[in-house]
Amino acid sequence: MERRAALPLLGWPATVKSATLQAVIHPGDMPGRGTPHASFRVPERLWQRFGEVTTLAGTDRASALRSFIRWYVREPGSSLPDRPEVGKHADGARPA
Repeated sequence: MERRAALPLLGWPATVKSATLQAVIHPGDMPGRGTPHASFRVPERLWQRFGEVTTLAGTDRASALRSFIRWYVREPGSSLPDRPEVGKHADGARPA
């Protein structure tokens, strides 16, 4: 695979369109403190847009995904993560 300069927003080579699913089990329950690291395939533009809207919502991708997973498995007290208002976009333009 040809390698090009890393995309500034994602830190991925320009030829990479997705990540590989991996899970490594570590003890612990705090993000970044021994929890499993998981990556998965997602189209590059979708991942970029996800980063933009989580920033607008005042959070980050990892926190939004953890909130969604907790809600999805019906963890007591969990709720869906907040989303920004319809029509908001990181650069101020309406999304396409």
